[in-house]
Amino acid sequence: MWSAEIIELQPVGTDSANIVWQWNLWDHLIQDFDSTKSNYGVVADHPELLNLNFDATTSPDWIHQNAVIYNSDLDQIMISAHNLSEIYIIDHSTTTAIAASHSGGVHGKGGDLLYRWGNPQAYDRGTASDQVFYLQHNPTWIPQGYKDAGKIMVFNNGNGRPGGNASSVDIINPPIDSAGNYSIVTGQPFNPTALDWTYMNVVPANFYAKSMGSAQRLSNGNTLVDAATTGDFFEIDSLKNTVWEYINPVDSTGPIAQGTTSASTQVFRCILYPDTSSAFTGEVLTPGNPIELNPYSYTCNLNSTTAVSEITTGPAITLFPNPTPDYFHVDIKNGEMIKTIEVTNLLGQIICLSNSQTVNVAGVPDGVYFVKVTTTTGYSVTEKLIKN
Repeated sequence: MWSAEIIELQPVGTDSANIVWQWNLWDHLIQDFDSTKSNYGVVADHPELLNLNFDATTSPDWIHQNAVIYNSDLDQIMISAHNLSEIYIIDHSTTTAIAASHSGGVHGKGGDLLYRWGNPQAYDRGTASDQVFYLQHNPTWIPQGYKDAGKIMVFNNGNGRPGGNASSVDIINPPIDSAGNYSIVTGQPFNPTALDWTYMNVVPANFYAKSMGSAQRLSNGNTLVDAATTGDFFEIDSLKNTVWEYINPVDSTGPIAQGTTSASTQVFRCILYPDTSSAFTGEVLTPGNPIELNPYSYTCNLNSTTAVSEITTGPAITLFPNPTPDYFHVDIKNGEMIKTIEVTNLLGQIICLSNSQTVNVAGVPDGVYFVKVTTTTGYSVTEKLIKN
């Protein structure tokens, strides 16, 4: 069985380093199977330890640690245990020797877990119905100065989620005090009992990455998401509207032709670096040609209320009432069934998504919008809508 280890390196020269700190999960186990072993005990009494026999598997990769992040404000480290559907937080204020023990350090727990969340049945303080994370990736602390600062954001892959496979971006607000200690009630799992915020597609199965993936809170309050297995990067605003999207145009063989698809355009993570990042100091950032092969030759112009085009590649639809002050209904001909309805503004920003024939736009500012209806057979039709 493989353990999970974290090492801190001090660079030496250009090709070597000294290990100055390390932590090993193997030092922080509990089990209730063999009473002759020193780590035998009651699992539920020790949420700070990992149950060696939870979700027993024949694979040596029983933890599959897929992320590690350091919080310099707290001097704490967060780990993602993919195969156990949990995140862990440990103390970094320790020495290597203390990190192998159960006491010491700023928080007095040595290298034991200070906090864990996502699957309380893993430490016998919950059941399968309490599980929230499903093979998650990329847990991050939201930086200070950003919306929801100090909370934890996770890309929840949703592999095996009850109700069907579907990914989500989840935020939790841990029970932490000013000293960086996490509270827990005896016999109960770590709080919170519910997510602080979550994003899923209005058609859940349309946003699903069975592996990899990332989510990043941006300085403008929006969230950048990488649906990794499809190479789809998109940005959502605070109302969960998609305001930007980009499809990775490179697969395992290199760039692909624009307008084509590939099964191997997956991207492990997508991270935004502002143009003020120190990584670009001294670098010349010059726009180049499109990455895609055989790119379409056209220019993009901003639509206006006097130059509205209607695009029709399928059966006719009718929007009524149109204009509308609050709701509109979609009537579709030829027996087609609606898969999604997408409402965008003149900037191309998605205002709302729906799979219902009746769409609520009461909270949308007055103006001209496009309504794109996609059917279950793959047709798409776009019509103009006036909201007043």
